[in-house]
Amino acid sequence: MSGLEYWIDDVGRFNWETVPVQGKQISFVADDVRRERTGMHATIYIRLADIGILCSRRADIDRVQGTLRGAGIDTVVLQAGNADDRSIPGVRITTMHRAKGLEFFAVAIPFLSEATFPPAGALKAAVDAADREDIIAQNRSLLHVAATRAKGVLHVSFSGEPTRLMSV
Repeated sequence: MSGLEYWIDDVGRFNWETVPVQGKQISFVADDVRRERTGMHATIYIRLADIGILCSRRADIDRVQGTLRGAGIDTVVLQAGNADDRSIPGVRITTMHRAKGLEFFAVAIPFLSEATFPPAGALKAAVDAADREDIIAQNRSLLHVAATRAKGVLHVSFSGEPTRLMSV
């Protein structure tokens, strides 16, 4: 993951962040969005539309959107098949799959705990070891695609142990 950052201004540094409680990850991201727009990158002014939050599951999108809205941060949920109109203000929230082909100055990928990524249901549904390895490989590739949507800053969060699919 070299060349990407964790909400810092020195390109090339990457720090892991552990958030102790799964639900706190969303408010942690909201705090970082505020800090990102008013802190160290304030001299270049980052539009909310240039921040993407990429979730591995659709179910997490509503949680993220509700928390950001509660914090007074505008959001836009990107849906499959619809173009992203960057003239509409708001942090972009979408799935890792939908983010393919998009670019953001800053990307946050929450919920990357070992217990949640890759999804346990997908791993349990594997018919054999080869199928399980294929699911893991697909999710590793998906995480790579999501992380490379960041052109300046990458924020990854997890609760407990990080997913084994992340490596530095």
